[in-house]
Amino acid sequence: PELVRSPFFRFYDCPEARYGVYNQRLYPLDLGGDALAEYWRLRHNAMLYDVPERPLEISGPDAVKFLDKVLVRRTGSLGVNRAAYGLACDVSGGLLMDGVLMRLAEDRFWYVMADGEFLPWLEAQAIGMDVRVFDPGVWALQVQGARALEILQAVAEPAPGPDWRYFGVAQGVIGGQPVVLSRTGWTGELGFEIYTPINGAHNEALWNT
Repeated sequence: PELVRSPFFRFYDCPEARYGVYNQRLYPLDLGGDALAEYWRLRHNAMLYDVPERPLEISGPDAVKFLDKVLVRRTGSLGVNRAAYGLACDVSGGLLMDGVLMRLAEDRFWYVMADGEFLPWLEAQAIGMDVRVFDPGVWALQVQGARALEILQAVAEPAPGPDWRYFGVAQGVIGGQPVVLSRTGWTGELGFEIYTPINGAHNEALWNT
């Protein structure tokens, strides 16, 4: 009961499905398909993945100052609608968390974190700063594969151009649902992530589209 389920769970759940847990979220490891056929579909066409990535939002006048404190990178030089890796270290210099930092506006960021508990530590570091740190309640889908850009251009409004660079971020609409898009992924193929509110009013239309 503590695990958060995907808003798209009902569209693919089946008796053959096997699930894992990542960031306190349930996600599909295997839906009982032919793994080899799915591999070649990814290499030559595209695959849609429901993934348990969990963004945290950092926003407010001190957002850049705060992120410069908690991450081992300079945040101010990251442009709006761009993303970059961001590592957080503990007081002894050991790796505490790794993730992708996305700048949605001058004073608004999402940190898409790896597995682990990170929010309470960020909240403690934010004491005395004019910044909000919270879970915005967002879920991610991924379109990955050789035809990923072609597919995204067919469904997203506005459609991303062919010159959209790796680690680019954009905001748009798919199936009537406002989404945040990023050109990232984990398959080694061309890929994109689609971030939508867990309680998005048009998530079913998003999935069907």
